[in-house]
Amino acid sequence: MACSSSSKSIMEKEERLHVLAVDNSLVDRKLIERLLINSACKVTTAENGQRALEFLGLGDGQHFINSSVSIPS
Repeated sequence: MACSSSSKSIMEKEERLHVLAVDNSLVDRKLIERLLINSACKVTTAENGQRALEFLGLGDGQHFINSSVSIPS
């Protein structure tokens, strides 16, 4: 069964890497976001570590780590 160009495009979007870019500088976040989008990544940005942890579901006193999330030490 052959894929149409529209269904192929949808599958490609679903298979993109999703990157969480964290930096306290708005200019740097926008630059990183643009570079990653141009590299076909889905990008979420956060302005600090606390916001990044909240996005990952690890903020506000939660004491568990999702095994699929790797947090650098």
